[in-house]
Amino acid sequence: MKMMNKTQKSLLIASAIVLAAMIGAILVGPRPYPFPEERRLADRFIELIQNNHLQEAYALTNQSAVTGTSLALFEKNVYRQLGVDQFPDRRSVQFSRTWSEGHLTYAYCFRRWIRGRRLQADHIGFNYYIQGMPFAVDVHRGKDDRWRIANFQSHAE
Repeated sequence: MKMMNKTQKSLLIASAIVLAAMIGAILVGPRPYPFPEERRLADRFIELIQNNHLQEAYALTNQSAVTGTSLALFEKNVYRQLGVDQFPDRRSVQFSRTWSEGHLTYAYCFRRWIRGRRLQADHIGFNYYIQGMPFAVDVHRGKDDRWRIANFQSHAE
């Protein structure tokens, strides 16, 4: 049996690493990325609204015209979007699904990492059902690299 030289060994090792990475991407690739940090923010926002802690919920927003540029406008927006007069209203809340700009999976994040890009999108949305009513919470990454609630609304299916 002929011995391999250094170049052939390096090429074989590099090929094995690439093959292992490709197999790994295929195995976990189709699974959607869960966005844990962003999901916790959206869940916390819903929880604060449900428990009538609107000032704390407002602090999680980007405080824009969409969410409300003041606490009073934010409160009006919350009541309008949920169709209620007061909180807490003890509605049941059920998480529905996550969506983002582009279909982000572990494989997609891996490809972005290989290309030296940021792994996650800058805009992610979460859908909930609040007492059976579809309700969306949009989370955006700000210029300071912090996630903020950028929009929330009830919507049709």
